Amino acid sequence: MRRQILVFKQNLERPSSFINAMLLDLFQVFCDYLKAEKFGMDSLFDLTLEDDKVQPDIVTTELTNEANSDHFIQYVHRRIDEYMQVNDGLNKPYIFIHGIGKMFPYLRTNRFLTRYEKYNDTSLYKIILFYPGHQEGNSFSLFDTLEDSHTYRATLLVNK
Repeated sequence: MRRQILVFKQNLERPSSFINAMLLDLFQVFCDYLKAEKFGMDSLFDLTLEDDKVQPDIVTTELTNEANSDHFIQYVHRRIDEYMQVNDGLNKPYIFIHGIGKMFPYLRTNRFLTRYEKYNDTSLYKIILFYPGHQEGNSFSLFDTLEDSHTYRATLLVNK
């Protein structure tokens, strides 16, 4: 699927359309966020790797708290905003977000979309989230196992 996302992006970037879509791997952005956050002399990323060897349950709780924090959501928004501010003459109507499956169990799709909604300026761009699961009716199931919370609006782009 990751290769197909690149193909989608390349197909949009035709010279006549002047369109560029941002690819955002949410898990990679989360790792970047943890590396940027300092706790003393160390990054949260480094501390998490050390703690995971001795206290994996505490690390899971800490990562879940960080992934659901306002600070992380603002970090994601800043990344998108920086991309949108680049004056390269291209239209940037889409943000392709993938890596949500790698974020499990720390961050669920509905939590991310709900928390990001206050930053999402749909007059500037649309978020297209690549979801690892299936859709049935108005319900989405992560990994075909975990049911959604029905707390966000989603539109299926691919017809069966």
